[in-house]
Amino acid sequence: MDRRLIFIAGFIVLMFSACKESQPLVGKRLLNQDWEFSQSGTDTWHPAEVPGCVHTDLMSNGIIEDPFYRGNEDSVQWISEKDWAYRTSFRIDEPENAHQAAELIFEGLDTHATVQLNGEVILESDNMFRTYTIDVSDYLTKGENHLEILFHSPEEYNNRQAAKLPYVLPEDERVHSRKAPYQFGWDWGPRLITSGIWKPVYLRFWNQVRIDNAFLKTDKISDEKAVVIADVEVDVIEPVNATIKIFSPEGAFESVSREVSLQRGINKVNLDFEIPEPKLWWSNGLGEPNLYDVHVELLTENGRDLLTERIGIRTIELVQEDDQHGRSFEFHLNGVPVFAKGANFIPLESFPSRLTRDDYESAIRDAVKSNFNMLRVWGGGIYEDDAFYELCDENGIMVWQDFIFACAMYPGDDGFVETIRHEVEDNVVRLRNHASLALWCGNNEIRNGWFDWGWQKRLGYSEEDSTQIWSDYQKIFHELIPEVLGHQDPTRDYWPSSPSYGWGHEEALTEGDNHYWGVWWGMEPFSMYREKVSRFMSEFGFQAFPPGRPLSPSPWKKTGVCSRM
Repeated sequence: MDRRLIFIAGFIVLMFSACKESQPLVGKRLLNQDWEFSQSGTDTWHPAEVPGCVHTDLMSNGIIEDPFYRGNEDSVQWISEKDWAYRTSFRIDEPENAHQAAELIFEGLDTHATVQLNGEVILESDNMFRTYTIDVSDYLTKGENHLEILFHSPEEYNNRQAAKLPYVLPEDERVHSRKAPYQFGWDWGPRLITSGIWKPVYLRFWNQVRIDNAFLKTDKISDEKAVVIADVEVDVIEPVNATIKIFSPEGAFESVSREVSLQRGINKVNLDFEIPEPKLWWSNGLGEPNLYDVHVELLTENGRDLLTERIGIRTIELVQEDDQHGRSFEFHLNGVPVFAKGANFIPLESFPSRLTRDDYESAIRDAVKSNFNMLRVWGGGIYEDDAFYELCDENGIMVWQDFIFACAMYPGDDGFVETIRHEVEDNVVRLRNHASLALWCGNNEIRNGWFDWGWQKRLGYSEEDSTQIWSDYQKIFHELIPEVLGHQDPTRDYWPSSPSYGWGHEEALTEGDNHYWGVWWGMEPFSMYREKVSRFMSEFGFQAFPPGRPLSPSPWKKTGVCSRM
């Protein structure tokens, strides 16, 4: 054969191979268009926005007025007593239909919903904070497809669940739903109990194999290098040989790769890589919040999948040691004790689907200007949007992350505990690579409430009732959450309940963290702050006037994060 022909043939083979490798194994299609909604039981449909919620859709269609204007909050309370239906249609073409796997993914359904695809029930959701992934390969059809979601009244659901118990739980109207507690009203915000598709919904099509997630954890740090362990989880439809590669798009470290033989199901692959002369991540005021972009690539003969992450090289630990004052409670960043300065971060909006990255940028910019170095994501709100944590990474703001439980006791039946397990796993896996994340905390003020707020006496609990309710508390906050963290993020400290002691206890000033509300709630003078100095003041403040703009509460209403070394 002519040498020129051999060269051309070889070149064509190489080009064909390169094209095959560059083909993405995973495709995604947002389903955020052409939605409409209706009050269940009526035949009147209106345009809807997704992501969104029923309150904002009712406002957009002129059916209700702005709940934040004057006394309009009272006039919209009927909304949460009703069921609401949402629907859309979309087409599936032949290339999408040809994929081996088709999944419908809801990043956030609020909250109790029955989902039908082409007339078949594919999901019964019960948790606002979970990501639901449904295999719809057998439900999709080539051509037109119809998706409908019926949101059941959260108030009706809570009433039915409460009636099943032989006792009344504190804050009984909200604790049976895994739903943002603040929506039911708080001392700083309105009662606006929403329903709707509050986060993105999309179809994911893929063939053979895809990266599910990667946990990038720093193992060793020295001036010469940082060793990072990558735990990569890969979802596989059929056995395949692949290469896992980790590299820096900026060339900050040498790439590493590993050839693997993957089997059907979830496969775990471990790789180590080294960052030479690492630039550490520091909090605001101590140094630069240096970050590294890390790409995790999966290659097969049929194509590639790519996961991008951003990490910081640092150590963060909660140090508690006996001393002359009692027992310390302080964060050490890269071995340096940090005087924590900041605030509690409550949701920026009653309707969080309205928030943009600009809103989060404004809030974090204010925190930096105020010389904050820590924010506590308060347990009565929501697990915040990815943008919040990304901005905290970039600006050196450490994050104390509550799980979303606050000021109440919760049921402990198997179904409720199981949905909490999924919720905790979903959010720990989503957030664990963020350099800013400093601490996981089980809940806000529940231990304090149980021992100090008179719940047991006021609600007439028998000894048997109290034993059962406290056992359910321990099941969630001392068994389930630590167990999940042990598997999904053993790199961070866990604090079961904030505060450890209520502000009427002597121990609140000598150990653990403290929520000091003697000023304002307790009617004490401001001068009392000079006397009541805690090891770590994780809440304090004074009720403020509302902000000037016609939005729901300022994120700084629940003020104060500070520590004494």
